[in-house]
Amino acid sequence: MILCDRHRFVFIHIPKCAGSYVRACLSSFDDSAGRFSRHGDHTDLGILDFAHIPLSILEKFFPSEFARVAAYRSFAVVRDPFERFPSSMSEFLKKRKKQLIRNMSLREIRHEVDSIIRHLQQERPHAEPETTYTYIHFTRQSEFVNLGGTRIVQHLYTMDNVSSLLAEIGNLTQTDLFSVLPGRKESNVSLVYRNRGVRSAISVLTLLLGQKKVGRLVSWPALSRIVHIPGNTTASGIFDSKHVRDFVTDYYKEDIDLYESVLSEAAPSPAR
Repeated sequence: MILCDRHRFVFIHIPKCAGSYVRACLSSFDDSAGRFSRHGDHTDLGILDFAHIPLSILEKFFPSEFARVAAYRSFAVVRDPFERFPSSMSEFLKKRKKQLIRNMSLREIRHEVDSIIRHLQQERPHAEPETTYTYIHFTRQSEFVNLGGTRIVQHLYTMDNVSSLLAEIGNLTQTDLFSVLPGRKESNVSLVYRNRGVRSAISVLTLLLGQKKVGRLVSWPALSRIVHIPGNTTASGIFDSKHVRDFVTDYYKEDIDLYESVLSEAAPSPAR
């Protein structure tokens, strides 16, 4: 979260919605001195991801900051829930399980996805703080935007419209944010090794030759086809399965409605 008292605006960082990029662009305006850009211990909540705090938690445990969210101009980026869930899954595996999804077999990915779905379906509202920290990237986007059925965060943008958000804040702060934008990192490509034997061989080569050399080798089209499963049968097939899509449709129903409403608000009015 970026909280700017000088210009009376706040940026709410919804997990896996380009928030780290936007936060980097706006870091010079953060009057909280980075308080909400970290994770750590909280007296009442235990382990807490301060960068991603749902509004109900913010209202209860950070009343002063919540009052400013309600009073200031507030901004956030939202994402198609069907795209966000795979990204959340990849982040969870990388940060919490110390695994890269591209290094996992389809069976391993499917097992982890099913485990997450079971956990979320059993989730109690506002689970224990450590659990919330562990699974924060799966928290519904609507919990960062709405409270008690009321829209709190006023200005919402889709991920492909981040430039409009930055232009709006640039106008508000009289700053050319586009001259200080950090370089965008390219999205990780989720490649899956064909089997454990191939993965083990690549691990040995990496130790012998180094990661950069091996990366260049396996990027050759001919070798990549031997090492990796073709893209249309990798993790995307799991996330496009009826089982997963039905889960997203049900669990993230409010997020789907929210995303569609933002798309509708951004659409140009038909000519008369």
